[in-house]
Amino acid sequence: YMSDVASLLEASCSAQLHAMLFSKDFKKQVDGIKVLTGFVTDHPQELISNLDLVLKMCTLRVMGKGANTSVVLAVLELLRTTLEVLVSHDYRLTEVEAAVSLPC
Repeated sequence: YMSDVASLLEASCSAQLHAMLFSKDFKKQVDGIKVLTGFVTDHPQELISNLDLVLKMCTLRVMGKGANTSVVLAVLELLRTTLEVLVSHDYRLTEVEAAVSLPC
């Protein structure tokens, strides 16, 4: 599933950020997630346009087999920031977005 998300996000972010987010090196993943966290604060419309992909990536990183603790902590910070941005813009998750972020 992560490769599907990686393919879909490729068109929405820079090649450098994409390489960091989907690197095999967890330290680069953490750096990429931190860059993305900073981006969402200043670009709420772009966040909303790609929200399903961001949420899916976060879910897969947290729930993934062998998830690295540093990556999970960075993802949780990204999720906190994302939700704060959405609340500040009175955005409500669609059913699809909620299902992606809360898998059964």
